[in-house]
Amino acid sequence: MPHLHRFCLAAVVSLLLAACTTSAPSSPSTTSPTRFPSPMPTTVPMASSPSPTPTAAPATVSPSPTPNPTVLRVAYSKGGHIMLWTESKGSRQLADVTFEQVRISDDGQVVAYLARNSLGIYEIFAVNADGTNQRLLVGRDYLQNVQPAGQIVSYDFAPASHTLHFVTDRYDLYRVNAASGSPAPVFGSGRGGFFRFSPDGQWMALYHPNELVLARPDGSEARVVFQYPPDFRYTMVGPEIVWKPDSSGFYTVSASGPPGSPDSMTVWFIPVAGRPVKQMSYTGPYGAHLSPDGRKVAYLYDQHEPIDVHVVTADGKDTTYDSYSKVGFMGWAPDSKHFLLDLSKDGRLRVPYLCAVGEQPVKLTDTDDALPVVWIDAQRVLFASHGKALHLQRVGAPSILLEADASSWFDYTYINP
Repeated sequence: MPHLHRFCLAAVVSLLLAACTTSAPSSPSTTSPTRFPSPMPTTVPMASSPSPTPTAAPATVSPSPTPNPTVLRVAYSKGGHIMLWTESKGSRQLADVTFEQVRISDDGQVVAYLARNSLGIYEIFAVNADGTNQRLLVGRDYLQNVQPAGQIVSYDFAPASHTLHFVTDRYDLYRVNAASGSPAPVFGSGRGGFFRFSPDGQWMALYHPNELVLARPDGSEARVVFQYPPDFRYTMVGPEIVWKPDSSGFYTVSASGPPGSPDSMTVWFIPVAGRPVKQMSYTGPYGAHLSPDGRKVAYLYDQHEPIDVHVVTADGKDTTYDSYSKVGFMGWAPDSKHFLLDLSKDGRLRVPYLCAVGEQPVKLTDTDDALPVVWIDAQRVLFASHGKALHLQRVGAPSILLEADASSWFDYTYINP
């Protein structure tokens, strides 16, 4: 797990709001969050920044600190095999198994994977980075005893640990140690949900319908920190969460009015101590993409043709970047200035272009298809082409083919050499 940019491992997940009347399961939880008052409409002044003058110069991404010294390590799938690629060493096979998702621990020593058994139940396995000790961590015997029974829909390593957390479609939460196994509940049905760890691993934000909960990884100190308007719901995985690097809190976007109404969307900062603080409001649709620093929002306005691409800055200024007959948003670059747009004319392909307000789009990858595209530092991306060829590329340079026959499931970390 790296990792602010690791989570788009196989597909770009839509986080659009939608009206929904389905209620979450109400089984009692292992830990009950205490109620926190609704957000206070306190606005924090934020400095504005002028829009750059348009230019046709090639886009560049401003450098930022990267781990040093470190070596890149990538876990991925190849023809039913779990593979591990290490910078300057190449690839090696770890296990022979068909699986659908892979995760690697921060230290690069343990690889976990999700596999479906003969009954169609997802189970979690792990194997050491040297290929030893392939083991079952969460199997059908445990999952069948979880009531109400649910399928694993998301899982991940906690930062700087070998402990995995996982959630089923019942908005619960469990954890398991990758060495000893023995899964245990953290929150019961309807009380947990999809989670995002703080960078220091001391907190997690959890989403279940209409609420965000802040808690320690063991479930302690849990409290509801944000409640959404009752008439609005996110898709199953919840809102976008952007933690501050110092782990003092996170940013999120919420609907604050009907679609298209003045200030219909609001960006909030939710500290680990204190009340939510309003950052800015803008008028836009229910889909929003927060920049890594939480100070900008990008959205597509598709209520007419062509589709408008908008960028909203911290002072609330809404700029139309450009308009396209076909376009898709593929994420922000780490510098929070550049972002990726899919400008492919062929609906079967994804062609990312590096864009910024005041700059012309510049094609990012040297292939005719790239999805997903994951930034691993300020200048390099990992991406899969045509769902199988795994590439590593530095911005403005030719890509390096890591594997010609890989799936689009991959994860990465950095290790000490």
